[in-house]
Amino acid sequence: MSKSRRRIFFNKITNVVKPYLPDSFKEIGVTKTVQVRTVIGKPRALPDFIIIGAQRSGSTSLYNYLAAHPSVSPTLHKEIHFFDQYFDRGIEWYKAHFDSVDYVKSHNLITGEASPYYILDQDVPEKIARLIPRVKLIALLRNPINRAYSHHNTRYKYGEESLIFEEAIKKEIDAFRRYNGNGYHAFLQSYETIPYLSRCIYADQLEPWMKVFPKEQLLVLRSEDLYMDTSNTYKEVLQFLNLPLWEPKNYPAHERMQYAPMSMEARKQLIEFFTPHNERLYKMLDRDMRWDRRGAPR
Repeated sequence: MSKSRRRIFFNKITNVVKPYLPDSFKEIGVTKTVQVRTVIGKPRALPDFIIIGAQRSGSTSLYNYLAAHPSVSPTLHKEIHFFDQYFDRGIEWYKAHFDSVDYVKSHNLITGEASPYYILDQDVPEKIARLIPRVKLIALLRNPINRAYSHHNTRYKYGEESLIFEEAIKKEIDAFRRYNGNGYHAFLQSYETIPYLSRCIYADQLEPWMKVFPKEQLLVLRSEDLYMDTSNTYKEVLQFLNLPLWEPKNYPAHERMQYAPMSMEARKQLIEFFTPHNERLYKMLDRDMRWDRRGAPR
């Protein structure tokens, strides 16, 4: 086996094994590799694509499906968070997470990352546009009611949230109404805890991106399509990225959780809350996302 083929094989095996390694072990490995690469100073690629969000919407699954593609060079770590958390570390630190330019070009590969918090930060689009103006962006948007419920259940399960769902959403809706008019992103930053509902107001999240990037560089997908029609949704992403058609043997789910169904009363309350925001999104995208309208769980 040639050196280049061994490297491709090693990258793919590493990508498969990563999800099963302890987080502390992965963090140490990534940190040490980045340090070495930064010192060596070998020219490194910048991403051809970035999955910008949303959280709890399937970004991990989609990224892993793409990382398995023979024409994709995976990054050291899926969520680099350079543009929202570590921008002060500099572009060379960011580049150190990707393969070398020579390797990517010689093997006709593309590379990319997925940091699902990017979509929440209104300053990130301009930062990305300055450094990678031609990058392709993918936004996975999940039914906001189900995304908020999944987010709450995840934090509640691990003891990071003390309020039950009904109490948490009442608290946030009351705060949102009091703060209304002072700006969406200002509310996100000012809310005293994790805003489950406000993180699902996608129209306000996408607006800064659509001001900076042309529409042909942004692919907006429904998470429900990724879950229920994975193969065709994956093909749509490959076409968007100009990648050759290819499929993994299976599409394993990542970070899925099982929890009790939401009460119909809570769902109806959230339908009322989200309807005007969803309608703004549909108008912005010129597309009906077909999310809850009559209170039926989906």
